[in-house]
Amino acid sequence: AQSLYAEDKLQDPAFINYQLQCLLDRGECDDIGNLVKRMAPDIIRGGCPPPCDPCKKKQIQKVMATLSTKYPKQFRIMLQKFGNLVKRMAPDIIRGGCPPPCDPCKKKQIQKVMATLSTKYPKQFRIMLQKFGNLVKRMAP
Repeated sequence: AQSLYAEDKLQDPAFINYQLQCLLDRGECDDIGNLVKRMAPDIIRGGCPPPCDPCKKKQIQKVMATLSTKYPKQFRIMLQKFGNLVKRMAPDIIRGGCPPPCDPCKKKQIQKVMATLSTKYPKQFRIMLQKFGNLVKRMAP
């Protein structure tokens, strides 16, 4: 039933625009907008916020695909906004940490993303480590 509700909402331009305005800090937020705002950094990183199951993961992927194709301008702005947040968290992640609020599931997701990046994109991964590793060194006491 939850999936059908989400499917129906994805087809409602007024609902999507309301949520996008919330996410981009251009309008009010309802409970759904506030929830999505809290989950956005994990989702933009490619994660599935806990508690995650295959159904929730599939819904997130469907929402991201719909937003990227039907609302490309707002989608790019959203990626930029929350991508910058991810960049601010990168030094913690590179140090092997888990930005707060951290739980075992989030830490495992971070480790999985790092392992995937290192094996599928080794050159870019080395560049990222070098870039943020230098930042971590400068921040060290």
